[in-house]
Amino acid sequence: MANAPKGLRQAGAEVFVGDLLTIADVTAALKGARRPYLSLSPYCTDAVSLMAAAARAHGDIEVFFNISEYE
Repeated sequence: MANAPKGLRQAGAEVFVGDLLTIADVTAALKGARRPYLSLSPYCTDAVSLMAAAARAHGDIEVFFNISEYE
C-alpha cells in the first residue's frame, strides 16, 4: 500500500494526504477537484460524512468515489 500514492500519481491522479476529520484538510483536498476518490480510513463513517458534505458545498463535483471494505 505504501506505493499507492506513487502509482496513482503515475496514472495521472493528484494525491492529497491529510486528516479526513479536519474540515480545512478536506476543503483543501477538494480544491480544483471534479472527481474526488476517498479510500478507507480508520474513521470511515465520519470521514465519508464530512467529505460528502464538503463536496456538496463545493458545488462543482461531477462524481464522488468512495471505496471502503471491512476485513
